[in-house]
Amino acid sequence: MTVRGDLSFDKIKVMNLGLASARAQLTMERGEARLTGVSVNLYKGSLTGDLSARVTESGPPFTLSGNVKGI
Repeated sequence: MTVRGDLSFDKIKVMNLGLASARAQLTMERGEARLTGVSVNLYKGSLTGDLSARVTESGPPFTLSGNVKGI
């Protein structure tokens, strides 16, 4: 199964971390979930980048590449 779509949130709280203006493109296929073009405001700065995770494996098999500004 393949899933593709755009994600966006005006405000969201993840593990007590307040995020605003979150945007990303989601693709899930062959046991891997990818968020590309991630853009989010947090604290008084921003985070941009990409994230991928193997959703069929145990443990934290993920990769993250990104840039942080003003935090």
